[in-house]
Amino acid sequence: MTLLTPTLPFPLTLPLTRRANGLDTLRAAAIALVFTYHYMVFVSREPTFGWLSTVGWVGVDLFFVLSSYLIANRIFSGIAKGWQLLLASFYARRALRTLPVFWVVLALYFIFPTVMGGKTPPPLWTFLTFTQNIPLQPGTAFSHAWSLCIEEQFYLLLPLILAAGVRLRGSMAQG
Repeated sequence: MTLLTPTLPFPLTLPLTRRANGLDTLRAAAIALVFTYHYMVFVSREPTFGWLSTVGWVGVDLFFVLSSYLIANRIFSGIAKGWQLLLASFYARRALRTLPVFWVVLALYFIFPTVMGGKTPPPLWTFLTFTQNIPLQPGTAFSHAWSLCIEEQFYLLLPLILAAGVRLRGSMAQG
């Protein structure tokens, strides 16, 4: 399955030939930051890890930046080479990567609400449409899915905007 194509195939499903160790390090730092913040907010109620606890929320922002960079870089490099953006392939790949696990966790929250924290989650449709973050209701069950909602909204909009831009550029060049 490819994301971009025409002249030459652009295989997005193949692994990169070399890992970007710096990006892996940033990802690990983001995870550690989020853990320190959550430990402070939900467990110790004090900055157990010092200033790292108080700035740990930055880890989520770092995840957004890394994720955006990685996907946009792959799409932009294909467009720069003249390859066509295949939206159906892109969306199918994203869905297979994130939705199965999300649906399992979501089902657990709705089937076993007591075991999963005891709070009533927002309406199911807000999770299924990835709009649970509009408006965000902190403290509800599975409220931390807001970050996945934002990521899915980004993955929905970026390829559409880029495909429209490529078409517009092509029509302007022809006419």
